[in-house]
Amino acid sequence: MTMKITAVVGLMALSVGADAAPTQIHNNALNEARTLIGAIPLLQPRLGSLPHGIFTSDAYSISNEDAAKRNCDNNLHCAAISYRRFANESELTFHTHSFVPMVLSNSTTSTRIGQLLRNYSDFEDDDDDSDLLWDTYISDKDFVFHPGRMVTLPGDVLKFESQSSLSLSEAEEFCHLHPECVGFTFPTHSSRLRGYENITFARSMQSIEDDNEREDRWRTFLANDLDKSFRVSDASTNLPFVKEFDETPFRSCCRRTPREAATNEPQGLPNISELQSVDTLPRIPCNISKADFLATYEEQRQPVVLVGCDAHWPAKERWSREGLLQRGIDNATTWRSNLHKEKYYEWKDIVDDISAGVGNFYIFDQLDEEWGKLIEQDYETPSPFQGKDLYPSDFPPDYGSLRWWCVGPKNSGADPHMDPYGTDAWNSVTHGHKWWVLYPPSVSEGSVGCDEDCSVDDPTALDWYTSVGINALRTAVESGGATPMHVLLSAGETIYVPYGMVHSVLNIDDTTAITANYGSPGNLQRVWQEVLDDGNERFYKRLYYDSLDAKQRKAVREGEFWPPEDYLGDAGMEEEEEDDDDDEDARQMQGELIAKVIED
Repeated sequence: MTMKITAVVGLMALSVGADAAPTQIHNNALNEARTLIGAIPLLQPRLGSLPHGIFTSDAYSISNEDAAKRNCDNNLHCAAISYRRFANESELTFHTHSFVPMVLSNSTTSTRIGQLLRNYSDFEDDDDDSDLLWDTYISDKDFVFHPGRMVTLPGDVLKFESQSSLSLSEAEEFCHLHPECVGFTFPTHSSRLRGYENITFARSMQSIEDDNEREDRWRTFLANDLDKSFRVSDASTNLPFVKEFDETPFRSCCRRTPREAATNEPQGLPNISELQSVDTLPRIPCNISKADFLATYEEQRQPVVLVGCDAHWPAKERWSREGLLQRGIDNATTWRSNLHKEKYYEWKDIVDDISAGVGNFYIFDQLDEEWGKLIEQDYETPSPFQGKDLYPSDFPPDYGSLRWWCVGPKNSGADPHMDPYGTDAWNSVTHGHKWWVLYPPSVSEGSVGCDEDCSVDDPTALDWYTSVGINALRTAVESGGATPMHVLLSAGETIYVPYGMVHSVLNIDDTTAITANYGSPGNLQRVWQEVLDDGNERFYKRLYYDSLDAKQRKAVREGEFWPPEDYLGDAGMEEEEEDDDDDEDARQMQGELIAKVIED
């Protein structure tokens, strides 16, 4: 049976003190609204399925209610979820909403929140499940992201700023505290690192002018505030839920970097002073003790820049462009130019390019060949990282050492990526400047690289930076306005990047650096997981017996991946099939582990 219900949309009457501050009013209203949800009967008639509005997702199932709530809280496009459990089923049925309207019940005694009833909705009457009630959880985020440009009613522009210097969190704070502000909208791209070309705050929302090609040209943030939802006009047709933004909040559309006609220099890049002005990553001296660095940064998973690690390195003179010409490197040697592509340059060609002042080469070499030992003489591992690597020296297998010498020309760089094998990293610049963009750990590697559906063919790191990276401070990646950060790494500085942070790097000028990855004690459980995933028991035995101390071994035993034989990867299973003697080795290993537990 199909039926249509018309509901009245209005402002919920909530009991707040007349003298309460705006922030307290907001918090009281939201808390009282959440208390009502799920604790009161649904509006009559009782319906079997949730109405499907344009701001509502298709149904999906999940068994963990708390996980669904956390997902909504972390998703910029999720305002609320509605859910119920059907009879004889272990999983819950969910709908995600990008907007929560206010609903007045037809009762004269109280205002109730139940299903999200709107006059556009059709309902299916599920006779067998008509007694099952829906619950609606409203996320505690203050704003919900919507792709496109918000259009307001005539005369309802609350505030307009051109060349605004506001940060995203400041824009959210202003709108959140203003009792009439329903949201704000701004163009995504700007050649400025901070602020907006323009930003509009509105008293009402009439519609969202969506970019049909999803090219992320405009962004809108609407208040997730029950007291303000009456200011949104007809959300049933003007405020769509966009499924792709349920997983990735923004599309990374990389356009070809425009260049100056006369000089062929790229347009739209910030200069060094502009990058310095937005770089807020703390600087600390390199002489911090290993114990203090572990406790303050590695264990807390906090990036930081160390200063002065190269104070006594010969590399300060030898790795300049002029110094490299005199370094005595054999012209016949070959140097790798890319981590993932087998491309090599002969040193004589690099020398020719340096002498001619052109940047046709790019070195990214692990220094594993014999001639790499010459470069090893020019630096040493910064003291806070010395002796820290938990991995056996030959792990990961068939990969080579986890360190690289980097000699890059101006405007070369690396696309957004996460470092491999659960490793933390340090990167020391001896010459030039590197522009880093660091994303919070909640961002996945595949969500911020150039989207092939809206990007040019074969985009470069420079294309990503001028299209996407430059907008980092306008790009919320977590609820509450958290954004990526810009870091300008200069000669004499070393950046520490904990595992899990997606990052990209662009050489602002001709740059030389040395970088290394390592299995950090501050990331112990992930390091242990990595050696188990490899599947070769000799690696986890060497890690457990040779690298870990008693406290670390105890932490591993109490962690998620114990006993180790239960978590070996495919390589381990293949070896077991090939060698029946492994059973005896496994029993011996188990006995050794038990003995070690007793010893610890």
